[in-house]
Amino acid sequence: MLGEAFAASRSQPVISAISFVLMAAMVTAVMLTTGKAVGSQEAVLSSVDAVTSRSIVVRAEPSAGLDATALDRIGMIDGVSWAVGFGPAVDANNIRIAGGPKVPVRLAYASSFASVGIPRNIPMLGRSLYASREAADQMGAVQGAAGLATTVGREYSLVGVLKTPKNLRFLEPLAIVPSESNQAAGLSVMVVVVDSPTMADAVARAVASSLGETDASKVTIESSQELAQLRKDVDRQLSRFGRNLVIAILGITSSLIAVMLYSLVLLRRKDFGRRRALGASRSFIVLMLLAQTGYVAAASTIGGLGLSAAILAIGGDPLPTARFCLALGVLTISTALSATALPAAVAANRDPIRELRVP
Repeated sequence: MLGEAFAASRSQPVISAISFVLMAAMVTAVMLTTGKAVGSQEAVLSSVDAVTSRSIVVRAEPSAGLDATALDRIGMIDGVSWAVGFGPAVDANNIRIAGGPKVPVRLAYASSFASVGIPRNIPMLGRSLYASREAADQMGAVQGAAGLATTVGREYSLVGVLKTPKNLRFLEPLAIVPSESNQAAGLSVMVVVVDSPTMADAVARAVASSLGETDASKVTIESSQELAQLRKDVDRQLSRFGRNLVIAILGITSSLIAVMLYSLVLLRRKDFGRRRALGASRSFIVLMLLAQTGYVAAASTIGGLGLSAAILAIGGDPLPTARFCLALGVLTISTALSATALPAAVAANRDPIRELRVP
């Protein structure tokens, strides 16, 4: 049956060529409109994600009662990528530079400090200090090494310079001392990073309920809810535009395919009558026409995708995702087969004796 369908396609080059051009034009039209919009949509959403820090910042007054034990509870919230807490800032200066500039030093607590660029094995935990390049330059560190003394009599050794994550840049100049995460030390700032900007609102509410015995009136929670909502609105509006355009193009194209194939059935009614008279079943006729359309639809999909991708690339426009291209291919073939179903059913149900009498 597949062989006969392929042979029938080759024996009718004009019909096959018209079908190919029609469906390839449909694929190209969708790619150059909706596909281009989807590519732009991905670029816009990526830009919004780049602006959105995906972070929730919890600030607490000294008497709020927020301690490091809350980090373990927050770490179990679905959607939390990582969380780190910081104690109150204490001024410190380089021991070797009398009267030198001071930098704020904070005790830091986390289940893993890898998220902030600190190695897993920390020498002298609770005594080792890691600083950003800005903080290291401010304290006058020579080749990344220095000893610091705080105003409360504590001394720390600078053991590494870290690249400040964008979620912690508001703490610059950043100088932190990694400490045991199970200590019930008071925190002044906690940063919670979520997996996706769209989850910021829900995670912020979960964080608020996981702070433990904390005076809520002395705690403020800041999140990027506004940008997350903007991202959701942009995604919804662009998706609605693309969906409506695809429906319109597919509807028009499928109608044209159905009319063309119905005309083909009328032109080939003697051929179908002859096949029925020789013993071909109704299902064979239907499947043969569907297979014939499937061959042309697959070829036109590949050709349309290749042509439109080249046009978009030459024009410097963003390409849609591979998932969109695959979905468009499946949708194109499904639309063509659906449009073929009615003409195929008409061809299969014609009386073979009557059709053979047609001059």
